[in-house]
Amino acid sequence: MKAELTLLRGVSLFQDLDDDELLQIRTIADAQAFQQYEPIIKEGEYGDQCYIVLSGQVSVSIGGAFLGQLGVGSHFGEMALFDGAPRSATVIATEPTTVLVIRREPLLKMLSTPSPTAHKILWAIVQQLIHRLRRTNDELSVMMQESLMDEAALTRFLTGEEDLGDNGHNGQKRTKDNGNGQ
Repeated sequence: MKAELTLLRGVSLFQDLDDDELLQIRTIADAQAFQQYEPIIKEGEYGDQCYIVLSGQVSVSIGGAFLGQLGVGSHFGEMALFDGAPRSATVIATEPTTVLVIRREPLLKMLSTPSPTAHKILWAIVQQLIHRLRRTNDELSVMMQESLMDEAALTRFLTGEEDLGDNGHNGQKRTKDNGNGQ
């Protein structure tokens, strides 16, 4: 049980909870075993559970593209606890795996009762959302800058000011031929 509480504390939503508060979370969670290659969640399906890996390892993919592996202490599926939207990824056990499953209804019941535990969890959710939003903003900013640079290079190419590739000019700038050989 102590090991499970340590794992729960490793989940960002529960990191600020003390042992008694973690025990409250543990009472609304169930352990579930998955065989190697067994899907735990599937992209596009609806779900209302969050999972914490107690043993084993899982792979995460979106649109069939591999994103990474998660091991003991990792969590996934937490967005489904709050938004009810379809799953954004597929998670498959890559070896025999046991997860701790936390379902939406018992967690929301716990959070609807004013308590220090509810306050800590809700605050952790706000912090996690802010972190994700900032990271997404940063990624979008980089993508927009790259897009603008690509657009500027294309404009220079179309106006004859620059080659888009090597094409024998080694990327050097060229000027339009004004028709008199200059």
